[in-house]
Amino acid sequence: MKHAAVLLLLLPLWLHALTFHELQSTSQVRITAPSVEEVRNIGRYVNACFLLVDEALGVQGEPRSLVTVEEKTEAARVHCEELSVTFGQGAGMLEFTEAVMRVLLMRRSQDMFAGRGAGGPLCQFMAAGLAHRQTMRVRNAWGDAPNLDYLPARFLYSNGIFPDLHKLMTAPVPVDFTNLFQIYAMHCDLLITALEHLTSTKGGPRRKNTFLRELLEMDAFGRAPAEAANFVLASHLPKGTAPQWWYQQQVLRQVRQERMGSGVERIVARVEELGSLPVVDATSMEGVAYVPLEEAPQAFKDLKLDRQAITTRRRQFLELSRLAPPLLRDSLEAFSIALGELQDGNPRKYRQGLRHARAAFEAAVARQKRVDAFMDEFERGYVPVGVRFEPYLEIERRYDALHKSLFHLPFDTTAQ
Repeated sequence: MKHAAVLLLLLPLWLHALTFHELQSTSQVRITAPSVEEVRNIGRYVNACFLLVDEALGVQGEPRSLVTVEEKTEAARVHCEELSVTFGQGAGMLEFTEAVMRVLLMRRSQDMFAGRGAGGPLCQFMAAGLAHRQTMRVRNAWGDAPNLDYLPARFLYSNGIFPDLHKLMTAPVPVDFTNLFQIYAMHCDLLITALEHLTSTKGGPRRKNTFLRELLEMDAFGRAPAEAANFVLASHLPKGTAPQWWYQQQVLRQVRQERMGSGVERIVARVEELGSLPVVDATSMEGVAYVPLEEAPQAFKDLKLDRQAITTRRRQFLELSRLAPPLLRDSLEAFSIALGELQDGNPRKYRQGLRHARAAFEAAVARQKRVDAFMDEFERGYVPVGVRFEPYLEIERRYDALHKSLFHLPFDTTAQ
């Protein structure tokens, strides 16, 4: 009886110490958490971060090294070391995401640059911007029709107030400065968007998505941040263009642009783009023909279907499902499942699966548009301005208090 009582006393401690593990094969990340559900949720989120990093850098392929992400109940904040992230329940979403982005960027840097891992200011600038982008996607998971999160930047830019381009890239704000870091990350996000649209002006064909890779390379090889930023900007901007002027024009244009339709409309357009498969065709001048998904089984009989193209298309539908609002995800994953049947040589199941995916997608799109319209009306009508501007208001309050502590005498507004 005594032994049983001791076991009953120790059982809660053993359960508390129990942890679960899962390896995310796509992103090569090992997740550790106190429950199976948390492991899966964290894994799904880290996979989304992984895909965003690769999208920003313009790279693909399986990473060579393993990243570990562990939730520890006793940890108060986020701790990042080499390719490992540990965090506790007190960690904020943006703080956690920035750490994950940083280690994923460091790992890609090691893969691309002979084992040299970036971790300096330029890497931190990219991690902050991508972290803000990812957390905004989560915040607006039901569709980005009510996405007003960049309104503060629009207000500042429209009044001629811009951050210093070089300081954004070379003097990162510490994550511990919570409100200030949120503002910094927003500006980094907007700058990264502008940089992603730059094309190289070096010799040879013009290529996109090279800027961030070159910056990461400079960081990995220990180049001074300001010198690296100037060097890479000079290779991308037209000759004679002042970087600060270019930056202000680009970000002002971004925040002034009205949304080109909701996220649903962009996803519908992307599904249209993914609606055909490349096949090898000797009769074509380019040697490749594109056939609609519905005609893929017949093309498999007549032409040599590129199996790698099916694998790529399956991954693209899965990536799209992770970016999409929850109502659309199942139908987008259904496209990938149907393509798996084609890959396995089951044309009848493929056609059935494709019909189901299209019907489910159309129904989900109609429902999502109704949700977007409702959420847009609710957010515009009922969310106070102070909620969106809270970090800015908090900083104003903090600096007002600091000013009063330094200058005790009141400022005489009546003096002539």
